[in-house]
Parts: sequence; C-alpha cells; structure tokens
Amino acid sequence: MDDETEGRVWCHTCDGDGHVPDPKAAIIDCVPQLVIASRVCRWCKGTGRRHSLHPPA
Repeated sequence: MDDETEGRVWCHTCDGDGHVPDPKAAIIDCVPQLVIASRVCRWCKGTGRRHSLHPPA
C-alpha cells in the first residue's frame, strides 16, 4: 500500500467531513438559544477517513 488513502474507508461518524456538530447552550440578548459549533471528529482525527478491514483474499 503505497498510497496514503489506500485501505481507508469513509468515516461514518462525521460523514467524511472531519468535523462533527457540538451543540452548546448560550444566552444571546437575554434569550436562551442553542449554538451549534464544530469540533474535530475524534474517530478519524479530522481526516474524514478511517482504516478499513482487509479480509483475507
């Protein structure tokens, strides 16, 4: 496997984006709201791809 992406599959946790939504409660102008921030996916570490299984041939 010479290619860095060979043997990797799309990360299903972040849908290949590398980031996942991280909702936070916030108060803006005295009104409680939900703010959606983004954080790096902990499964693929921001690459959007994960190592795959290689079944025996």
